[in-house]
Amino acid sequence: MHASRAAGPDGAAVGGLVAIGVGDFGHNLIQENWGADWQQHGAVMGTLDGIGDSAAKTGQDIANIGKDIWHGIGSIF
Repeated sequence: MHASRAAGPDGAAVGGLVAIGVGDFGHNLIQENWGADWQQHGAVMGTLDGIGDSAAKTGQDIANIGKDIWHGIGSIF
């Protein structure tokens, strides 16, 4: 199989999901309350806690997008 065939609709969907996930994760990192994390857990553990919290929020956001898409498809039928 040529690489051009592998980058069809499936590749576009995966690429779109990755782009949304990366952008949302970056947004969640910016919105994280780093000062509170560091004050509560210290610099290293606070940073790890903030990254973990941002990753969890990103996962929730992607799940919500999936639910919204499924609801939209269901409302058509």
